Amino acid sequence: VSSSSSSFIWQFEKESGRWKNFNRGMNLAIETANEKYQDVKHLPIYARAVSLDAIVRFTQEHPFIDVDGELKPIMTCSTEEVVKYAILPECRKAGKMRYCEVISQNYGRSHVGNVTVFVSHAWANAWGLIPMMLLHSFHPKRCAELPVFFFLDVFAVCQTQHSVTRGELSYQDSEEYKTANLEDLCNFDITLRNAVRTFGVMDSTGVGVSDRDLCQRAWCLFEFATTLTLGNVLSFRLAQIRQKKGQGKAILRRSAKDQPALLFGDVELVYAKPNKLKKHSSLVDVKNASCRVTSDLISVIYPRVQMLGGGDLKTGLQLVNDMVQKGLDLLEGILEWKDNEVSY
Repeated sequence: VSSSSSSFIWQFEKESGRWKNFNRGMNLAIETANEKYQDVKHLPIYARAVSLDAIVRFTQEHPFIDVDGELKPIMTCSTEEVVKYAILPECRKAGKMRYCEVISQNYGRSHVGNVTVFVSHAWANAWGLIPMMLLHSFHPKRCAELPVFFFLDVFAVCQTQHSVTRGELSYQDSEEYKTANLEDLCNFDITLRNAVRTFGVMDSTGVGVSDRDLCQRAWCLFEFATTLTLGNVLSFRLAQIRQKKGQGKAILRRSAKDQPALLFGDVELVYAKPNKLKKHSSLVDVKNASCRVTSDLISVIYPRVQMLGGGDLKTGLQLVNDMVQKGLDLLEGILEWKDNEVSY
């Protein structure tokens, strides 16, 4: 956790040897994975992260999403809509279980690798926040050179055709897809253990809204607490995406240097004041947090929270609350970063 500036984070990681050692081990692991797992389908979940370039290219190639007959700009579509109407159909069409397999097939195997940054986000928020915040916070050229890979659940996890009624999940997929989805979710903590940083993509208009506020979602609180327990870096961006007046569609392009870049021609990020995040840290309560699928709480989140509490669920829940609240209090200054100031 950083106290006030990105330079502190970089200094901390550099002095601890975390980045240097991780980068060396990561490259070796990727080489091994390339030899042993040419088929991305068989990669362990922590090795299914994708490049920043792949995230931007996916967005570029899907400027509009057909949502039940209505064309909507991808930048303002919810992530849930992007999964349901773009990611899932393309996976099925390509005969793939996870979209990272499609990325490997379309963009090349080098765009999939071991996780560096775990991206925490809410499916109810706008998809455009993810590529825009990542480009603001991580230097594209450095990300490509090192390389840096971003774990996005929508690409790394087997997505299924299902419906949710009052928290109960009903699959319309085969048993194979159902099993793969559950196995992926159960291994989230392994991915967090292999990441250097957890990066929270937060919509400032969703603060206080249960299904949009990362600090009121059970999955995100579990991710934050696990990150802090491991002593890894936890950072946030808090902003809203909005469409500029008089503009038609989201315009994405590559810069003159052939690095991923966004033209904020019709949408822009408006960053919130730093104290907006701190104001509601006392409201963190994992026991009453939002979770779209009840079985996720029972079969995935609570058992791991119980482990954090030394085998006692009540202790684990309180530990998660305390850790995240303290972490948020320390993060007040982190929202004042300048563009691209956080660079690997």
